[in-house]
Amino acid sequence: MTSYKPLIKTGIILFLILIMLSCKGTKKDKGWEYFPDMAYTGDHPDAAVYEAYDPNSNFKDGKTSRRPVKGTIPRGYTPDNFPDRGSISVKLKNGKYSMNFATMDDAKKKEDAEKAGRELTNPVPITDKVLERGKRLYTRNCAVCHGIQGKGKGRVQVGAIDLTSDKIKSYPSGRLYYVITKGNLTMPTYASQVSTNDRWKIVHYLEKEIIK
Repeated sequence: MTSYKPLIKTGIILFLILIMLSCKGTKKDKGWEYFPDMAYTGDHPDAAVYEAYDPNSNFKDGKTSRRPVKGTIPRGYTPDNFPDRGSISVKLKNGKYSMNFATMDDAKKKEDAEKAGRELTNPVPITDKVLERGKRLYTRNCAVCHGIQGKGKGRVQVGAIDLTSDKIKSYPSGRLYYVITKGNLTMPTYASQVSTNDRWKIVHYLEKEIIK
């Protein structure tokens, strides 16, 4: 009966030798490369793609990342007529958080907030699905400071504004939206974390379930 063990053994040895030779290299010669178009980016002759920060000889400034065409806006972003008045910045130093209010114009922000209350109306129709989404967003982004019931007893910031107070009850929908979008006092802007439509959904939830 023919035995295949010697052939198998020889095949394994040759395979191991092949692997060792393919991995052998020096600082100048890195050995064999498979799919070089996936190993390199940028202006390398074997590259098939450019990463965002790769040098790029196809453009005069030598950069791959391009500025947006003038007048374009990001997908899902809705521009408004309210300028950025600045917001607080939070920094961690020596294990402690510190807040910087230097760039915030409180007086102008208050004027803009009142104007938003007069001019902005909620474009999102209120439905059970919208309220459910608003609740989820509020719980994720707002409750940590304002608390689940909105009474300013969150786990992160004790003493946040009570959303059930008479003062907040007097705020029109547009002003609530402005505060979420631009921030207020110690509250930072949530414009980058929450889309325009989702901010309006939070407003619906606030008015229907929290502020009442």
